Amino acid sequence: MTRRSPTTASLLSISCCLALVFSAACDRDEKDADTGDGDAVIAAELPPGMSPGTLRGLGPHVFEATFDQAGDRQGAFGSRDNAVRLAWSDLDSYSFREIGGGRVVREELRVGADVYRRGSDESPYVQQAGVPGDSLILQRTVQMWESALAPFGSQVAFDPQPDSTIEGRPVKVWRLTLVPAASPGTDLPADPQAAATILGRTTTPLSLSGLVSVDVATGNRLLAELEGRFLPRADIAGAEVTDEVHITYRERRILLDVPEDVFPPSPDQVRKRQSAPARFHPPKPVPKGLLGRG
Repeated sequence: MTRRSPTTASLLSISCCLALVFSAACDRDEKDADTGDGDAVIAAELPPGMSPGTLRGLGPHVFEATFDQAGDRQGAFGSRDNAVRLAWSDLDSYSFREIGGGRVVREELRVGADVYRRGSDESPYVQQAGVPGDSLILQRTVQMWESALAPFGSQVAFDPQPDSTIEGRPVKVWRLTLVPAASPGTDLPADPQAAATILGRTTTPLSLSGLVSVDVATGNRLLAELEGRFLPRADIAGAEVTDEVHITYRERRILLDVPEDVFPPSPDQVRKRQSAPARFHPPKPVPKGLLGRG
């Protein structure tokens, strides 16, 4: 039976509750996980919410994702072609690279207490002290899936499929579908434009398909993919919008027995961030009448 995605408020409530459950699950030792106790983690009929906390439960892993969007000619939703790779060992050891339009648009290395960042492969790295316990790089990988789903809003539905395994790990599987938006106070489908207005959306979804596979032991997506089409709202774009926007997204997480080594860049590729110099305030001149007084 297909399950409609909940409202934003209910999603937040579910995500908060599940985050507490998954945080506790991450602290279980391997013995508990091997006995199958992790099966109780996914008790909901929807894919559980994810966070940097749940992802740390996976241990060392590689995240890879591609996000392709063919935008409309009016430019309401621009085209994009992004590929991301994160090799994550721990909070103080990871390498991140994002490629957009065939070139590096973001690169970040965390080596112990230091972080090295640059905006292209032709620029030097900027070195600065890292924030202890910073998990924002994991949050970036969570947000990619959320960005891909956002244009389809509450019309996204998840249809449970038979359980499966990925690299020997049990996973729960859902198929993505698109359901009509219901008119307020009824179960009848609303006109797409009217539904978009009621829900405050800037898009009119046309189609959606995909699969989501979630690790039973930790509640994290190990594999997810979607393909969908939508129309930008004409009243939002400020022009007559007739061409569709097409999205294709895929992500996977590969668990590692041995973490990837992360090394700092060579010194000739690094520029240390300089602190802003203190402003010089020249001494105020003393009125002549005050000189010599004491």
